[in-house]
Amino acid sequence: MADTTRAEFNPADMPTTPRHGIKYPGANDLVRFASQQFQAMAESIDDNIDQLPDQITATLTDATRRAEAAATKAEQAAANAGGMADGAVAGFVNKTDSATRQALDLHYVKVFESPHIVTIGDSYASPTDGRSWAVQLANLLNATLHNYAIAGTGYLTTDATKNYQAQADKAVADKSYDHNRVQYVIVGGSRNDIGDRTAHQTAMARIYETTATSFPNARIIFVPMLWDWKPVGGYWRSNASAIMSGVMSHARAEAIPYAWTWLLGMPERFSGTDIHPDETGSLIIARYIKSYLDGRYTGRYVSQVVKAPNNTGLWALSITASGGTISYSLGVADKVAISNVQSFHIPLWAAASNDMTNDGYPGWSTATTNSGNQAALFHVDTISTQDAGQNPTASAGIQPFTVSSGQAPAGRMGLSFTRAW
Repeated sequence: MADTTRAEFNPADMPTTPRHGIKYPGANDLVRFASQQFQAMAESIDDNIDQLPDQITATLTDATRRAEAAATKAEQAAANAGGMADGAVAGFVNKTDSATRQALDLHYVKVFESPHIVTIGDSYASPTDGRSWAVQLANLLNATLHNYAIAGTGYLTTDATKNYQAQADKAVADKSYDHNRVQYVIVGGSRNDIGDRTAHQTAMARIYETTATSFPNARIIFVPMLWDWKPVGGYWRSNASAIMSGVMSHARAEAIPYAWTWLLGMPERFSGTDIHPDETGSLIIARYIKSYLDGRYTGRYVSQVVKAPNNTGLWALSITASGGTISYSLGVADKVAISNVQSFHIPLWAAASNDMTNDGYPGWSTATTNSGNQAALFHVDTISTQDAGQNPTASAGIQPFTVSSGQAPAGRMGLSFTRAW
């Protein structure tokens, strides 16, 4: 026990804390030795603080070592688990009756085999060789083809055993292949239909509903109005418009526009008066369809400038067609006689339709001279022959008329107009 009667201060007489040994004032006379006790307490604290970082560092070092060891074990366990999972999934993929394999088969057909396509159409698709766009498309896609097309048919043709609906019904009834594996149902055409817009849309809707139910994973794509090398008339564009408008009412239905322009102005792809393309023509159709399936389709684009003979600068006609529209822009220099621009050749794809019943004469536009009191009529003519083998040509020119005299207008002249293509 500390001696409280000693005449001199002894720090050893001070009590200490049990954990860190910090001295604090105790039984010694605080009046006589107050300053010495507080000094001793401060020195005790100072001494022990010097030791605390070593203790803390040791504790942290040990905790860090334990954490690192635990993390290493966790990484090893995760790696082992990942390897086991990878092996297990690979095993399920290769096992044809596993749920994993069946799910992949259902949604990712390309992983395991070539795609399957179903085609419905007319004589542009029905051949079994390269003259069929369906055969050509299947070759481009490396696909298994199920082609139900029949020549002379369409959406509205009266023979209910052959029309597009009958073909769709036949496709649904054909259980020789897994319908879940079909990626594309493509309905192409038809130029064989006579009927109004409502009838076309009703027929299209029924075909869509039939195929969409039976081929749940397929894109249902309509390609209205495949055509030959001659300009198409307004009636047929109206039929195509009905189909393209109708698809908007159905979630999975799609339509590829402007198919009637794909072979326009290419008589070399046809023979005589035959409206059916050769193999290269069918391949062109297939390539356009594939570009749509790949997300690259922009429609056909062509442009050409027709100039005065010998490029004299007397006049120039710029013609540009894109999608379903064609534009003409003519410029005639000052004091050019009308005879110089009265008739000249233009590309076949720029000719007017010969469907006078539905189009009237679609290639007319007025041009005025800089005198302001004279006018001329610009005309785009129909093709010269319906026979692809007879060197068909197309022409355009100025048909003069005046408002004040019998003189044919001469002088600077210009026009620009657009029509359906």
